[in-house]
Amino acid sequence: MGNEWFITGKQVSVLRQDDIAVNYVIDRSELIDALQDKQAVDAVIVDGDMIAESLHELVAAIRRQYTKAPLLILASNFRMSAMAYALQAGFDEFMAKPVGNEELITLVKHKTNAKTNAKK
Repeated sequence: MGNEWFITGKQVSVLRQDDIAVNYVIDRSELIDALQDKQAVDAVIVDGDMIAESLHELVAAIRRQYTKAPLLILASNFRMSAMAYALQAGFDEFMAKPVGNEELITLVKHKTNAKTNAKK
């Protein structure tokens, strides 16, 4: 794959096993710094369990730099209200943990292929 992926959370090794380049960060400020250092990203995957701040603020910070990158959130809190809040905040996809390896890889590839095809 061309551009690196940015991810927070424990799923880094899952994507690396499928030859998907990832850049691992451990918190929101490190994620924002990493995003600003890159020319382009394919997707942003956030571990929702690591985010203490408002999801709206996080999405706004990412969208200031990257308007079209798919935003995916993984969280162990699978209440419908949590999913609705994440989607309303601007995430493109919500996945409840635990996320299987194949499920994560398939979703990431699908979202980036959809983005790539939309540019054509």
